[in-house]
Amino acid sequence: MKKIAVFVLLVLLISPLFGDVTFTDSLGRVRTIKKVERVIAAGRPAEMMIAALNPELLVGITYQMTETTEKFFPYMKGLPLFGKFYGAKSNLNREALIMADPDVIIDIGEIKDGISEDLDRLEKETGIPVVFIESYLENTPTALRKLSTLLGTEEKGEVLASFAEETIARGKRTRESVGKEKSIYYSPSEDVLLTYPAGSFHTESIKLAGGKNVIDGKFQEGGGKVTLEELFMLSPEYIILSNENAYEMVKSDKKWALLDAVSSNHVYKIPSVPYSFVDAPPALNRLIGIDWLSKLLYPEENKDLDVKERVREFYRLFYNYDLSGEELDEILEDSL
Repeated sequence: MKKIAVFVLLVLLISPLFGDVTFTDSLGRVRTIKKVERVIAAGRPAEMMIAALNPELLVGITYQMTETTEKFFPYMKGLPLFGKFYGAKSNLNREALIMADPDVIIDIGEIKDGISEDLDRLEKETGIPVVFIESYLENTPTALRKLSTLLGTEEKGEVLASFAEETIARGKRTRESVGKEKSIYYSPSEDVLLTYPAGSFHTESIKLAGGKNVIDGKFQEGGGKVTLEELFMLSPEYIILSNENAYEMVKSDKKWALLDAVSSNHVYKIPSVPYSFVDAPPALNRLIGIDWLSKLLYPEENKDLDVKERVREFYRLFYNYDLSGEELDEILEDSL
């Protein structure tokens, strides 16, 4: 009888290691997953977060890799490409997805209208459990911890979440200590007059770093164009640009030279290898943009912040990549 009791106790202790995983996602949907060993991301934000925690879990990708991304994420090279999962431009290869035999599909991002219905439909069509984790830049630590509980990567998740918390807290302290925020004009395009307003995911890192986007929330939500005359009226103190040609043009064009930001030599290129420090994709790549901008805008308030070392640490933790000194200098060229 004692042997039976001991056996039952052992089964109860061991079974959680091999049993089902019950997970409540950010939409309140409860899913029971038999195991979490093979994972597919429903988009770039999820893909990057999963890869940061445990890249070996990924069994497919949602975007076509480039030479640059292959360099930084070699473990994704050769994985099947599934395409865009849902939305107006969906091109999901459902057959390839089902053949990959994932245990779960994970979507990460902002909550949008109809998202529960979209995910339920995807789940029904594929027969694979689908879960959603809400994530925007400021709640990245929460999203990392929640995802870690699903993937069984709590230790690594805590390291990444702590880095994110430290970064976000530093930006908040900076914003609170400076009083008047430095104003910024931002453009992601070769057409320097294309921009996005405050409140857009493209500019979340500007706010969290203590900067003020001169394009307010009343501007076209999905982005649009301003005129050079409007920029003179807005008079930004700093200009940050994603595109190399745009950066060279603003630095050399006589008309732009009349802007205070240009005459004060406050024009900078946004580091963008392998992904932008500020905007796309709307994922954890933007975390390091908070540190970069906090130091750029407010060096006196952030004397203890070594941006180069912080960038190196970010790439090691979140991209699983050790930057050489030469690579670091190339990434930050014209950015400091």
